Amino acid sequence: MTTPNIVNREKGSSHPLQPGQFYKGIVEYVNDSGLVTVKVNALGASFGPVAPVGVTTLNKLNKDDVVTCTFTDEFFTELIVFGSSNIKADVFASKVVVDGLVATITSLQSQITALDGRVTTLENA
Repeated sequence: MTTPNIVNREKGSSHPLQPGQFYKGIVEYVNDSGLVTVKVNALGASFGPVAPVGVTTLNKLNKDDVVTCTFTDEFFTELIVFGSSNIKADVFASKVVVDGLVATITSLQSQITALDGRVTTLENA
């Protein structure tokens, strides 16, 4: 007696991967020109180097940044990275730093005013 050829339907998927779905990726590497290599854990693979969208010289991606990405083709070769999903800290100086700079500038202005007074006195002599 032969064993019938049984298909295990529990291991199949009725939702095959399709282009246009969004994935969470993690930046593995950023090269000098800003291109990134991204690991997409849901697919178990890394893709890149690719140029991320929405990245500027002031807002660059870094290693381990979480990004949103998608593919434009059914072969998962054309990756589009939509910038960082991380909330980054403000890149501007803190209040403490600004207050220190204001105190330094005020002090320098006082010293300049004092020196101007000396120069004026010497010129009038």
